[in-house]
Amino acid sequence: MIVAALFKKNLFLQILLLLHVVNNLILLTLPLTKYFSFEFASVNGFFLVIYVGLFTLHEDKFKSSALAVKVFQIKLLLFVGIFLMIPVLLAFIFHLIRSDCSFLDGFKFYAVLTFPAVIIGYALGLLSDFINKKYAYLLFILLLMLIAAIPVIEIFFRPQIYFYNPLIPFFPGTMYDEDIDVTFALALYRFFNLLFFGGIIYLIRKQQVKELKISKSIFYFVIILVAGSFIYFTPTFGFSSTKTSLQKILQKKIETENFIIYLPNRVSKKEEVYIRQLHEFYYERLTSFFKEKPDAKITSFVFATAVEKRKYFGAGNADVAKPWLNQIYLSLDTYEQSVNHELAHIFAGKWSNNILRIDANFNPATVEGIASAADPVYDELDIHYLAFLASQNNLGVSIQNLFSGFSFFSNVSSLSYIYSGSFCKYLMDEYGAEKFRNYYRKGDFEKSFDQPLTAAITRYHKFIKSKNFSNEMHTANYYFGRQPLVQKVCPRYLANKTNAIYKLIDEKNYASARNEILSIKDYCKNYSLLNGLIYCAEAENPGSAETLLTNNLLNYKNTPYYYLLQLKLEDEKILSEKYSEAKSILDSLLVWHPAERLAARVHLRKIFLEKNENARLFLNGEEIDRFTLLVNEFKLNPSVVLLLPLIDYVEEEKYSYTSFKNLIDEVTPNAINEDWYSVLQLVRFTIKNNDFVAAEKFMKLLENTIPNFASESLQNEKDKLAWFIKHEEKK
Repeated sequence: MIVAALFKKNLFLQILLLLHVVNNLILLTLPLTKYFSFEFASVNGFFLVIYVGLFTLHEDKFKSSALAVKVFQIKLLLFVGIFLMIPVLLAFIFHLIRSDCSFLDGFKFYAVLTFPAVIIGYALGLLSDFINKKYAYLLFILLLMLIAAIPVIEIFFRPQIYFYNPLIPFFPGTMYDEDIDVTFALALYRFFNLLFFGGIIYLIRKQQVKELKISKSIFYFVIILVAGSFIYFTPTFGFSSTKTSLQKILQKKIETENFIIYLPNRVSKKEEVYIRQLHEFYYERLTSFFKEKPDAKITSFVFATAVEKRKYFGAGNADVAKPWLNQIYLSLDTYEQSVNHELAHIFAGKWSNNILRIDANFNPATVEGIASAADPVYDELDIHYLAFLASQNNLGVSIQNLFSGFSFFSNVSSLSYIYSGSFCKYLMDEYGAEKFRNYYRKGDFEKSFDQPLTAAITRYHKFIKSKNFSNEMHTANYYFGRQPLVQKVCPRYLANKTNAIYKLIDEKNYASARNEILSIKDYCKNYSLLNGLIYCAEAENPGSAETLLTNNLLNYKNTPYYYLLQLKLEDEKILSEKYSEAKSILDSLLVWHPAERLAARVHLRKIFLEKNENARLFLNGEEIDRFTLLVNEFKLNPSVVLLLPLIDYVEEEKYSYTSFKNLIDEVTPNAINEDWYSVLQLVRFTIKNNDFVAAEKFMKLLENTIPNFASESLQNEKDKLAWFIKHEEKK
């Protein structure tokens, strides 16, 4: 009755109620927001700020008496209770229909992200009316816009892509970090929100009932002072980042002709020199590609780890560029693969005339496409080759949708990057940098290339077919047989759960980890969970791991995980001394040959399976035993694939490069055996260590073995070697 009375004959509240229901029904059908989790709670929190603020402006009419305030607050509690319950009830109904991830897990997000929105909306509504009753609704909108502008300003001017904000409590920065949880920082931020906005409510109400007398000017001054102080100190609490805060963790500063590079202290002098040279090499190369260069020095932040980069910048699993700031953000474990691509974004920014220094249409396909065209290699393979494989195996994406729409993030990320890059490279090679520059700057494809987009796409497809690459279905499955984030089931819940499970495994708490995995619906169809269960089985009952793998292989058919699990099954066969079956699996993997890096691991096992006890020792021995085995086996059989694991020992400073060099000096053309991938890694590693004699030796071997679908990798290393020799620093 009380609830009905609240909405009866109140068209305004009825409209709000209808909007709230419709909004949630729509959310529950969209990717990511359809689960009772982070995105659902965040969006509902945003709308709740608006609904509560509008309710306050519309219903809080009599403010001069304590009784009137209490009556309003009762009505507000009813309103808020209904508006908080509706999303939960609807989400629960959809959860029952879909039987998806844990519903209870979503309450932590709802509590931290959605509930505080009530206080924020209430405070903004009161404040708008307190400032000026006549223009209260307009002021409410302006306050919302002002708060929403804060993260925009932070991302634009500061070295970060994450943000904390009262309207959207937390934005992680990119889509590539799936694990988002309620952290201490997020909880602390919402606590500060409650203190600040709760304080506004308290002061205004005390003013209205004449219990507090303070001039409006002092009141506004206090609010602005507190808010300004909080924004100033946000880097201290980890709610934002500044160049100064980054310099505190990246204390090494290198300045070159074209760069200012910040590095962690742990970087050795030797790697410091290499990082500097690698930046300058790609700068020169990109100048040739783009036919121009940036006006100012580029700032490069290289973080110690992906975890550190995620904490201070906002993206752990992706390196990023900010063309408008002339800055790139890398990490030590990925900079060699990504520095060229990220620098390409800075160079492309020179073509732009908008504030973000990106293409005129703000289309990620063009932005990422030109950077991928400048760095046309994906896992050592040419992007034209991978685009060919995707199209031949019906895995391609619509280029029309990529470049005329915004479907970039709705595809498997590798497909979007490869097709965008391949098409942009075709345009650059076929029509030249000037035409592409004009398109990037003005956004009119037809005027820039003298043809409609559809005609260019038709010509591009003919070009790809004319390359006459060999079609490899297994390679296509390996690189493209994944789901994009927006199509995954319960991505946030499963990512957080998986992190917790692997923490239990690291702590050797296998029983608890196994029970957690078994409690998750369809755990056997999630590669990370199945892999975790295999770890537990190996520790608790080794024989059961083989059965577990055999029973679940078909769940991963036509995905990269199928081949990785096959290799894992082969390892289990070795450990259970079923050597002939292990060899059979390796032979199948060599025939399928899904990826060169996987083939290298297969060749390594084939070598050790020539002596069964060696294979078991390599898989199950102590680190020193595996190292000794690799060195001794290489002395007997100097195959280049044996050197790849030893590179890791050198990188970790557990084995000197001098000793490693003594081994590689023994490599002869007969040791290559068409293994171009391993030779390519040796070329790259010897260049990194300024061993140009060895690098030239391996380059000659590589030229005779590398296939045409890896020609870009070959050319990149040839150019790099020539540049490093030319710019060799004298000791």
